[in-house]
Amino acid sequence: MNPPPLTWTKATFHVPIHPPGESKIVPFPVASIVSGPFGIFRGDTKGPDLGVSQPRFSLVLLACGRFLSTSARRIDCQVLAEELAPLEVAWSATDPHAVTGPGIETARWLLQCCQRRYEL
Repeated sequence: MNPPPLTWTKATFHVPIHPPGESKIVPFPVASIVSGPFGIFRGDTKGPDLGVSQPRFSLVLLACGRFLSTSARRIDCQVLAEELAPLEVAWSATDPHAVTGPGIETARWLLQCCQRRYEL
């Protein structure tokens, strides 16, 4: 039996970004969509996409702010979240190093299939 699909709702959440010209990473509020432990927003680690370049959407682990993947289409982030959600991984961990569990190797493999990816 397949798990139920994620239900996406609009929300504001914070993502850690490294603004151009800044030396530190800062939390930045973005208004976008969330479902379960995941958030998706238009932008990447540099901040929200202002529409001046190719669109990019990032899948973020909400509890710890970890970037999981950046894609050209929001649907790609949503599909990846659907694949990751049922895995036995501590998605609610607030420490990025504590995001682990029996399904972590499968999660890493799925993330490696993405064009732009980040380490778990």
